[in-house]
Amino acid sequence: MAFTAIYQRPGYKCVGSVRPGLVNLAEAILGDPLPPVPQDRTRIVWGLWPESFNLGAYVCRRVVGSLSLRQSAHGEGRALDVGFLEGDPEGHPSGWALAHRLVAARNQIGLSYLVWAGQSWKAGRGWRPYGGSNRHFDHIHFEVTRDSSERLSSAEAKAAVGPPTTGDDMTPEQANQLAELHAALIARPVATNGNVEVET
Repeated sequence: MAFTAIYQRPGYKCVGSVRPGLVNLAEAILGDPLPPVPQDRTRIVWGLWPESFNLGAYVCRRVVGSLSLRQSAHGEGRALDVGFLEGDPEGHPSGWALAHRLVAARNQIGLSYLVWAGQSWKAGRGWRPYGGSNRHFDHIHFEVTRDSSERLSSAEAKAAVGPPTTGDDMTPEQANQLAELHAALIARPVATNGNVEVET
């Protein structure tokens, strides 16, 4: 099944729990059963992606730093935070690999929005610098569509974003998409105040 990658603004109500399609996607990235959110950095349970760990999905709250009455997509159970240990000022290499894999699989998983290492990606718009209060150098925040959050199967999630091996598991088309996305990101000019993404 394919899901359209469209941006969906979060709504005004919390749904009470993480949605089943997002659980399937989280388990494809982090492991099944889903590892717990660590209480501190000495109790990390590593995910399937190299040096990744679960920072949580469901929390009923408004967007940090926002005056809007809208809830975070976490409150709709369709957002996940995947942690990476900081170190590289440009973002952890495994974080970039996962971010690119998510964007490349956007129509297989219904990706709506992603923030990582001072950059944001939005369906229908692409990459641009992110100027929110949390620049996300220690974790990827991503959101999927409401439809995907309900209906994405475990098999679909694993096929789209399962952990990397040696890179041989990607089709030539996927490898080209990742190379194009990375080249576009590197070639993008430095943003001015009017082009910096802020928290939504």
